[in-house]
Amino acid sequence: MFSRFIICGMFVVLLVALFTCSMDAKRLYNKELAKAVSMLDVALMLPIIGNTVNIISENELLTSVGCYIYYIGMDFAMFEILRFAEAYCAGARESKKSQQTFIKIFSVVLAIDVFQLLLNPFTHHAFGLVPITFEDELYYVLDPYLGQAFHRIVDYTIFVSVIIIFSIATAKTSKLYKEKYAVILLTLAVVGLFETFFVFSSIPIDFSMLGFGAFGVLAYYFAFYYRPLRLLDRMLSGMVSNGDDA
Repeated sequence: MFSRFIICGMFVVLLVALFTCSMDAKRLYNKELAKAVSMLDVALMLPIIGNTVNIISENELLTSVGCYIYYIGMDFAMFEILRFAEAYCAGARESKKSQQTFIKIFSVVLAIDVFQLLLNPFTHHAFGLVPITFEDELYYVLDPYLGQAFHRIVDYTIFVSVIIIFSIATAKTSKLYKEKYAVILLTLAVVGLFETFFVFSSIPIDFSMLGFGAFGVLAYYFAFYYRPLRLLDRMLSGMVSNGDDA
């Protein structure tokens, strides 16, 4: 049903889109948010690349390389998602210092996670690979150990923290800009649910990477091009209709 090459083609399209968004943000805008968006889209490319390698590969060693790109890339992506949330929600936060403190703490924890993942080829404590047949094709799927459990706890903790940041921003911001935060929040929630499903499923193709790619493109659009035109139009129409001289 799902050709591995069709899925990889979809991933390639997402990679091109993320790269284009990253370069455009870096080229056109010289702001803290622009740098955060540019790095976010680059970071999101890494787990997609790793997952693409895993889908194409029928070789255990190549799949293992793809797994390291995927999991270490996911750490990098979580760090940049956190930095993006800090920059994107700047107008709705109360304390910039507290969020920067959280970023520093999480960066240390992520560095520890990357280090323990890199030790896995020698200690074999994080994960192994098991061959399976899916739709008459050979794949290698993850056999998680203690190190992988630590990796998931770290990434999910950061991911939930980002959702909390966007939830607070959505609740606090004015109605005019609420959609700007709510759409990103909804996208993150859907991506998190799909990622959780594929973590615990036996399907060797992680379709949640499509969601991560879409999130990167949406982050770029809402950061630089989104304008609440419909709400503005209603507000202006109301002002005109309520005026003495229509």
